[in-house]
Amino acid sequence: MALLIPFVFANDNKKMLLQRKEQLLSDYPDLITKINLLINTGLTITSSLRRIVNDYEHSPSSCNRYLYKELKICISQIDNGISEATAYFYLGRRIGLPCYIKFCSLLEQNLKKGTKELRLLLSSEVTFANEEKRRNIKKKYEKASTKLIFPMMLIFLSILILIMIPAFFNISFN
Repeated sequence: MALLIPFVFANDNKKMLLQRKEQLLSDYPDLITKINLLINTGLTITSSLRRIVNDYEHSPSSCNRYLYKELKICISQIDNGISEATAYFYLGRRIGLPCYIKFCSLLEQNLKKGTKELRLLLSSEVTFANEEKRRNIKKKYEKASTKLIFPMMLIFLSILILIMIPAFFNISFN
């Protein structure tokens, strides 16, 4: 039993990391859309992030979402004196997914180049993120449908048995 404990913990760790990755990927299109809308209304990036985190914390259905925890850490780093560019860099590296690294590099570039170009880049990123969300939903649907094939086959076989047994007994008595 003692030999199996490291394998169980490793398996649980892999499941947690996979769940974290899936949750972060599912939250990405919503984050990009919210950031895009708030920046187009005239808010800065930092104030947009503060508003998103504040709305999350005050929502009645706030469950444990990894993205909002990471955003809260980023905002607290900015409040503690770390430059915005460095905080965004660390945010992208902590999350570690390519889409977030790209998003954080866009935010870093915005600090150097200005907001006008960021709006165009965020609009194209929103389109890309929504397409990626559709692809992920389609993958989950296909995965779920393949998991349902075995139970469907069992139901089909039981129906065949229910039909064939009476027919077999009917033929044998005639």
